[in-house]
Amino acid sequence: MNKKMELPKEIEWNIIKFMSHPVVEIIKNSYEFKLAKWKNDRIHGSPFDRGESDAYYGRDYTPHRWTNGNGRNGGTVYDLTDEEELEYEAGFIYMEERK
Repeated sequence: MNKKMELPKEIEWNIIKFMSHPVVEIIKNSYEFKLAKWKNDRIHGSPFDRGESDAYYGRDYTPHRWTNGNGRNGGTVYDLTDEEELEYEAGFIYMEERK
């Protein structure tokens, strides 16, 4: 009997994070992997965080991020890279709760 051993998904993701192989690089650059990373490695003030907040509170779609983790002690940055805009969009689209 051959039984297939399966690792829990969180362990698979952690292994993939630290491996270097052409297939791993494709996975790391996939939208799904980035979305999982943005959700799991949440940083207050990041574009993903701001997108989620804007969606939750019913604000307009305005890609931005905060410096220093908040808009008070730092500033709001609207000139984002393509990657940061993608991150904001993901937070905005995938926020499940709405006020």
